[in-house]
Amino acid sequence: MNEAAVLSGSGRSLLGQQKRLPWRAGPKIENIRRGEDLWILVLGDILVGFGICLDFCQRLGETPYRALDVDLVLVPSLGNDATMSGHAAVAQDLHINRGSRCFVVQGAEPTLEGFDGYVLPPENPRSTAAKCFRQAGFRAHFTSFHPSPT
Repeated sequence: MNEAAVLSGSGRSLLGQQKRLPWRAGPKIENIRRGEDLWILVLGDILVGFGICLDFCQRLGETPYRALDVDLVLVPSLGNDATMSGHAAVAQDLHINRGSRCFVVQGAEPTLEGFDGYVLPPENPRSTAAKCFRQAGFRAHFTSFHPSPT
């Protein structure tokens, strides 16, 4: 399973967004149990959506993200410059069409010397998205947290 855990400020599990689309390279296909739900977290008057990697950066065919009318989309990912470029393009589309902001944190695959991944900040993607994966200031070192099953 490929799932993003969403935790409260005290570390309590709120939800788990399961990846919907498996990654494939030639005959190889990611072995995941496909999620069917798209969670929206309501925080007062703010709506937060969640995507995982290919689910969010996929621009071909129908995806739920083009119609998603939320304030913020949080996206964990793993990939390369092309993957982050796809995330940036979808983030720009959402910003233009819906006024949404997107925050993407992507581990580098393959591993790149000098940094662990990429960050697409939730600023106006018109000004930052096209440059974010090329500028060293947006490359990040980070660790991941995996909650224990309860």
